[in-house]
Amino acid sequence: MPYILEQSNGANECCKECSERVSPCDSCKPLEIWYEWSGFEDLDTGTTYNGEKVGWSCGDGSIYMTWQVDNTSGGGPEYVTVDLAKAKKNGVWTSSTSISCASGWHRPEGDDRPIGGATLHVRYRGQDKYKSLSPGKKSGCATGAVRTITVTSTGTFTIS
Repeated sequence: MPYILEQSNGANECCKECSERVSPCDSCKPLEIWYEWSGFEDLDTGTTYNGEKVGWSCGDGSIYMTWQVDNTSGGGPEYVTVDLAKAKKNGVWTSSTSISCASGWHRPEGDDRPIGGATLHVRYRGQDKYKSLSPGKKSGCATGAVRTITVTSTGTFTIS
């Protein structure tokens, strides 16, 4: 189970505005992403939203995203939250929006440690979904888009 960011600045602002209309403010909670793996060391992630990227060697945060950890262990996870309510309020999106999720095993030149699979988990508005990942090797910011999350204004989402 991931560490859930209960309150973000954008979510707090939104929930103050909608607390009378939405209970318990599900539409104001951020979209949660976590990348999980086991048995292999150091999966690096790169999550892109609205032209900004977070992850190891990509950036620590942006106006709408928070990256919470670079986990170099053999068991993950790494977490990202995306404040879609704030982005919508700021006019970034109306009917749908997409988040690109990249990952790769950190392997500097000549590093022959094995690589394996991982899992992308997404939680938003009471929905939990996941998809398997097949990351390759990389030595900088993860750039290979392995999955895309598409969110609609009704709160539904898909992972492709």
